[in-house]
Amino acid sequence: GQSLLYIVSKMGGRDYLYDHMLQLSQEYGFELVVLGYPDQKDYAVSRGVKPENYYSADVGAHSADNIRAMVAQVQALSKTRRIHAVKTYLNAFAQLEAELSQALGVPGYAPEAVAAAHSKILAREKMNASADASLHLPAFSARSAAEARAAFLKIKAAGFERAVAKP
Repeated sequence: GQSLLYIVSKMGGRDYLYDHMLQLSQEYGFELVVLGYPDQKDYAVSRGVKPENYYSADVGAHSADNIRAMVAQVQALSKTRRIHAVKTYLNAFAQLEAELSQALGVPGYAPEAVAAAHSKILAREKMNASADASLHLPAFSARSAAEARAAFLKIKAAGFERAVAKP
């Protein structure tokens, strides 16, 4: 059968997430493999994850070095068991999901797209670089309340009637 690598966080109060993924794995016939915190294995097993299908990692540390380490760990795992897909339920793990999917050669989001989606600066750069002018976003820098008000009025005048100004 096929294997799905499921990235999970600390589960306190989120039993339904394991239950739902285990139900889906049975319904669709895939083996659930879990990548999660070392201290969560007993909990995962109590919910129905096979002990041999739980792999420990510091999934909450999102530094580039730690992501590289987890990618290397999962690539080593994939030499003994094929992983067909990678998923998570937590937006904070989307970058790790994308990096693992790419490293394993399975369908998933491009890591660059996820990085841009999680960064207002990168998202604005990507959208403003698009050939589609409807994606371009106005940006203003203000150093005083008067400059901020003037910039906000320009944005509204450009057709962004429901614009929100943020400091």
